[in-house]
Amino acid sequence: MRRVGAILFLMLFGIGLHAQVASQNWHSPAVRTLHTYISGNELSYPVLMLGGGNTIAIDFDYMGNNIVDLEYTVTHCDNHGQPSDLQPSEYINGFVTNSVTDYWHSINTTFDYVNYRINLPNDDVELLLSGCYLVKIFKAGMPDSLVAQTTFMAFEQLVDINAEVHRPIAADYRNTHHELLLNVDVAEIDVTNPMQEINVVVMQNGCPYTAVELTTPKLINGSQLVYAQQSDLFIEANNEYRLLDLRFEKRSMMNTNVVEFFAPYYHVTTPIDKPRAHQPYFSNNDRNGHFMVYANRTTDHNRAADYVIAHLALNTEQPIFDGDVYVVGAFNGWQLTPFNKMEYDFSAHQYRSQMVLKQGIYDYMYAVKNSYTGELEFSRFEGSHFETENQYQIMVFYRGNTDDCQRLVGYVVL
Repeated sequence: MRRVGAILFLMLFGIGLHAQVASQNWHSPAVRTLHTYISGNELSYPVLMLGGGNTIAIDFDYMGNNIVDLEYTVTHCDNHGQPSDLQPSEYINGFVTNSVTDYWHSINTTFDYVNYRINLPNDDVELLLSGCYLVKIFKAGMPDSLVAQTTFMAFEQLVDINAEVHRPIAADYRNTHHELLLNVDVAEIDVTNPMQEINVVVMQNGCPYTAVELTTPKLINGSQLVYAQQSDLFIEANNEYRLLDLRFEKRSMMNTNVVEFFAPYYHVTTPIDKPRAHQPYFSNNDRNGHFMVYANRTTDHNRAADYVIAHLALNTEQPIFDGDVYVVGAFNGWQLTPFNKMEYDFSAHQYRSQMVLKQGIYDYMYAVKNSYTGELEFSRFEGSHFETENQYQIMVFYRGNTDDCQRLVGYVVL
């Protein structure tokens, strides 16, 4: 279907992750719309080439009128989110703790907030190593008063990655999954024991619940590590994302939302959704789970975009009894919290939720957190089709036998 060479990086990947990659975005209830991406491209993943000239943008809003003095630290981690056995001077050139100096009050919004931004690297923080980085943001002088944290990655392109995405031949997976064929050439790095020194992580659309960690190649042929015909490389394709368009909350002529003002806030009610599990595949030009902040008639979206109360509903004749239903997407760092959990309305035969969201465009799906397995199931309400267009991020992590940290030595997106 598609093929990518090692030195090709079409887009940049990001977000911290589940058990396989460093911990995902988190924020306190006072913080909303935490977004980490390559500066200038809100739909990008927060992964940059070490020394490549790009920067990571970390945007978030602190609700209310008051400016809160905030500071942040940057810590090098392995792909499981564990801090590396390094001194800060070994992975950054600059200060350990730094102030957040870029912030602005919201403009003419019904919800008051202060918008904060951190760009990395900057004059105070230079990155010296590739790998995973954890950014912790807290009240000034109070490192234990954590208000938000997020992750990004820096990579070196020291290995060759060749990968293909196919429709599986196996009958059990043919209509619902994608199969990845992957090999990694490690000739340019000193690898003596690939099973201990190399970790390959594959992820679909930046979603932590799809992450697969590969530690054992199917075949080692000289410097070539071949990962193929393994059950972990049959990945459920799921479906295209649904769209929530909140750009025009004060006049809904551009979409089918119902917009109402109940003082002091705007409420947006979307058309009632239906399950897609038994529906045929329908092509949709989605953003693969991403979101972007956008307000009409302004160029300063971060400060001028208002917050609205978005009401979503999913028709289903009866509730499920083996799990909870969530609205999921990158808009809240793929977390499963009361903020995006749905409640069943027996009189309407619907799952319903209301979320306070900033004006913009949001990709989302309905997912079930299985109470017995702990797994997040997308196909229960969304279905799964081999035709679905997904992005697959492939990361190659390396830690030599005598190294004190893990580096990200290869990265591509299919």
